[in-house]
Order: sequence, then structure tokens, then C-alpha cells
Amino acid sequence: MSILRESTVLRRFTLTVVSGFVAASLCLSVAATAEAKTCNRGIASNTSCTISAIGTVAYTPPGGTKANLTDQFSSHVWWTTTFWSVSVSATGSAKSAWLGSKPYNATKMSLTNQVSTSGIAISASVGSGGAGISLSSSGNTVKMTSSASNTWQLNQTYSGVKFTTVFGITSASEQATGTYTFGSSSYFHTVS
Repeated sequence: MSILRESTVLRRFTLTVVSGFVAASLCLSVAATAEAKTCNRGIASNTSCTISAIGTVAYTPPGGTKANLTDQFSSHVWWTTTFWSVSVSATGSAKSAWLGSKPYNATKMSLTNQVSTSGIAISASVGSGGAGISLSSSGNTVKMTSSASNTWQLNQTYSGVKFTTVFGITSASEQATGTYTFGSSSYFHTVS
């Protein structure tokens, strides 16, 4: 099985590409846009923002033709401060898509979307997701995963994710990873 990894980190529109053991940097103009990768708590007691990113990369599957892979997420997060605690709630969606015609579908696709917060002694509750989405929490991160065979696209929606602490939560961030399998070759693309 061959495995390729590609990471799209959207900071000042710089794309870092890692394929096997070769690394290069490319400047993006239209391929990636973002409102914010991290939402920082403002001075006001109740702050909200949208965290979103989209990354597109060209890929040639074994025996196929070159086409784009697209991974994206968009979430609305908001802080609520009470006398006893601070919480961050989130609702949003993520998507992975193979936009090729040869082959039309990937053998298998999976999508992992993670929403995380920064702070001290944070507990997370997972909320609910759409059909076929598995939700789990670990410390300050909630992870949503889904997969399907013989498909070209995966969509996730979630709501009711909540992080709570008595000390404070300083920021919220998100990351989505699409895994695309064509025959025995897998390709990973991460947007954060």
C-alpha cells in the first residue's frame, strides 16, 4: 500500500506540500480561502465567530487522470460566561470531495473533523451528528468521523458540541482530514 500525505495550512495563503519525502512550498491565489482558523475570545463576556477553511489539491490516482481533491469545514462557535463557568458551543459542517472522472468514485473515503479549544481543565460533550457520523471526545477535542465505499463525496454536519471549564477558554480551532483510497493506494489531505 502506498501512502501520500498532503497538508494545507492556510496562513497568509501559503500551502505546504509533503508527498512521500519531498517537501515544497507554493503560493496560493485562489485555491484556498479562510475566514479564521482560530477563534480567540474577545473582551466581551459573550463572543462568537466563524471558523472556516477550504483546501484544494491536484492528485493523480493510480491508473487514473489528474483531478482535484477538496477538503473544507465551517463552524460557528460562541462563548457563554456565567458566574460559575465559561463554555464554548459549536455547530458546523465539513466536507471531502474527489472531483475526478477517472475513476469517478474513490474505492473508499473517510473524513475526520476535529474541533478543539485551549484552556485549563476543559471537559467536552459531543452533541449530535448527522447519519453515519461517529462523535467522540478526548480532553479539549471533539472528533467527528465518517467513511463510505465507492463514493466521490462525504458530508458531515454536527451541533451541540460544548466545552466547559471554571477557569477559562482562550480559543477554539478546527481541522479536517480527508482520506482517499484508490485501489491499494491511500492519500491524506488535511486543512487546518
